[in-house]
Amino acid sequence: SQKLTISLSAPRVNPESFHIFVKEDKLTIHSFLPETIESFLQSEEETPIPMFQRVFDIPTFVDSEHIEAVYESGQIRVH
Repeated sequence: SQKLTISLSAPRVNPESFHIFVKEDKLTIHSFLPETIESFLQSEEETPIPMFQRVFDIPTFVDSEHIEAVYESGQIRVH
């Protein structure tokens, strides 16, 4: 069987900030960093709120029912 792994470097980011969604043939990795909202609201600068989102097509050979994500050594890995 074939395997597919997506690795995302995320040093110093709380792994709980990441959300992974599977819908039909799409995998979405999304991160919104709530700890930055407070500093943004207190700032008078027009600084964008950090957010990360990537959408991947799931190949037909991947069983989307068995996709899992782990956080290891500063990296999110989706298997």
